[in-house]
Amino acid sequence: MIIILRVLLFLIPIVGVLLWLRWRVKRDLDEATRKLEFKRLCIGLSLVLIALLATGLGLRFSDDSSGDIDSVYVPARVENGKLIPGRFVPRDELEQDQTPVPSAPPKDPPTDGR
Repeated sequence: MIIILRVLLFLIPIVGVLLWLRWRVKRDLDEATRKLEFKRLCIGLSLVLIALLATGLGLRFSDDSSGDIDSVYVPARVENGKLIPGRFVPRDELEQDQTPVPSAPPKDPPTDGR
């Protein structure tokens, strides 16, 4: 659904320009035709504006699965030869997964017996 709305946001202004270009071509005709074409242009552009508004509101209020406010994005990674895709996780879950791993104590440098 999101992809359709984004494609509409791209195509709707193009339709508006095409309506305007059509009106510009027919502008040089007689008075009655000009008035009719101007009405068609106004109606068409009004529909384009309403469609843009509806599409924008649809994108604004649709679920785009970008995560909650308290979510953190964990990028994709490879574990044991398998690709694990990136995802949003709650912040507290991320903190639990990142418990510090105890490291081995540092080795003493080799001595030559002196």
